[in-house]
Amino acid sequence: FPTRRSSDLVSVAAGVLSVAATCVLARKAGSRTMARAAALLMAVAYIPVRDAHMVKHDVVMTLMAALVVIAAWTLRERGRTVDYVRSGGLAGMSLAMHYYAGLTFIPVAVAHALRMGIGVRYWKGRGIWIAAGVFLLAFAALSPFVLIEYRTAMADIASNNNVLFVRTQAEYGAFGAGAHQVFLLFTQGAGVLMSVAALAGAVVLARRSWRDAALLFAFPVAFSVMLVHTRPYGRLQNVLYPFVAIAAAAAIDRLSQKTTWPTRAAVALTLACAAQPFAYDLLLDRLFTKTDTRTDAAAWIGANIAAGTGIAIEVYSVPLEPTREWLRETMARQAPAEKIGARAVGQLARDPYPAASYRLF
Repeated sequence: FPTRRSSDLVSVAAGVLSVAATCVLARKAGSRTMARAAALLMAVAYIPVRDAHMVKHDVVMTLMAALVVIAAWTLRERGRTVDYVRSGGLAGMSLAMHYYAGLTFIPVAVAHALRMGIGVRYWKGRGIWIAAGVFLLAFAALSPFVLIEYRTAMADIASNNNVLFVRTQAEYGAFGAGAHQVFLLFTQGAGVLMSVAALAGAVVLARRSWRDAALLFAFPVAFSVMLVHTRPYGRLQNVLYPFVAIAAAAAIDRLSQKTTWPTRAAVALTLACAAQPFAYDLLLDRLFTKTDTRTDAAAWIGANIAAGTGIAIEVYSVPLEPTREWLRETMARQAPAEKIGARAVGQLARDPYPAASYRLF
């Protein structure tokens, strides 16, 4: 399927570019050694590597989050109109991709505050209003149906809220999911050493320059507040890893500078932090070379179960074909006003129709 292949390439490209964006952002916050260490750690972080194999919009959002902070950094340094337009536009593009990306406007607001101060000057500065306007325009241009079909959008947002937040709080309590998110970060996404280094590096960066730290961590801190109330899926953590890698690299850079051979020490510390997630990456790639167990199950059913047999399946179960008669009967039970989907019409039109088909419940 060419369209599926193109989508996969988008995920892969976004994952690779996220490594480059992490390197650029780390270089703004620190030394060349820190930038190189951050890039390597981002390149092996397990959850971003895992999800870049698949079509996940969180992978593209990881790149966008890093790009917004890079743009906000330039905004703080220069404060030109084009900088406000660029940072606000990137944040608006991000929101069009994912609901939680509205938080990417926070670094833009922080950059403006660091430049103009907090108070009357903040609100009198026209730049923040330009950025906010471009933010909304970019979102509206790239997601027009959210505005045109706003009732459907609000219903979908409410449904997503029930799945992601309401259900999570009912199952884990107000903050119970937070412990699971931290556990996932330490045991899978970044590994123990990288996670510990990131905590230390955050302190290093804050002590070195609170202004840099405020701009760098504004988005991940705000996102983490949301994350502790959400179900620990793993993929939602993607956007945190550029900042985790940069913080860990800051600790590595600081510690290596205290040794006799700083370059060798930096390489050794970086490889040590990368070892655990890299081992998971290798296991993942080996897993992807194997046949999916659902594919094996479908082949076994086709060889051993008579066509037309009734089989109960789950949503993510074995991929099986419904018989043509069963598909017609299922459509006949639909409400008269309900339109038959194009997928069902296409299934019925197949000639020859798959012989290994079943009555699926």
